Amino acid sequence: MQSIDSLRELNSKLLAEIAELRKKNDKIPVLEKKFAEVEAENARLKQIIEENARRDAENAELKSRVGELEARLALLEQGSAVDGMALSFGQTQNDEEAMPAGKEAAKRDQETPVISQDMTKIPEITDMLTLEQDEQDLSQSYEASSESIRSASCDLSKQPQVNASKLTCNLKNCEDSLQSELCNMEEHQHDEVIVKLNKNIIIVKQELKQQLSSSAYTV
Repeated sequence: MQSIDSLRELNSKLLAEIAELRKKNDKIPVLEKKFAEVEAENARLKQIIEENARRDAENAELKSRVGELEARLALLEQGSAVDGMALSFGQTQNDEEAMPAGKEAAKRDQETPVISQDMTKIPEITDMLTLEQDEQDLSQSYEASSESIRSASCDLSKQPQVNASKLTCNLKNCEDSLQSELCNMEEHQHDEVIVKLNKNIIIVKQELKQQLSSSAYTV
């Protein structure tokens, strides 16, 4: 009797344990699901950590490259400043070298109008030389006429009975010669020379008239 009771009691304990185990087995899928979720979350977090580590490494590399670029930029700026100074200095030297050439070109430009003006004055100088030559010819003609008058006066004083008509003819010839000179000068339109010639004609006429009057009185 005791053994049967002991077995029944043991059996009831085993059944209670089995019931608990079944309850636990029922919780296993839920726990497995939760574990899977936890594993997935852990994997996601691990991936995030790895990405963060990679990003940190990239950030560090980028910072290093930025530092290198900044250093190179500073060197380039210094080189640009030096090049600018050299260019400015070279430009100054070029300007200084170009100044004599510019002065020579300006001097040539200034001399060119002067030469052109001198070339335009050549006709005027030629006219002046022609006028001077005409005046010399007129002076020589006047001197020749005066010499002729003096010669006629000398002959008249030596020969009181000279024919008055011959003296008048000489006067006429002198007037014609001077008038011819006057016509030639009028063609050249030299007003001053013409006035001078007219005065000379008047003087010659007066001298000849005086000689003619003196001759007539002597006769």
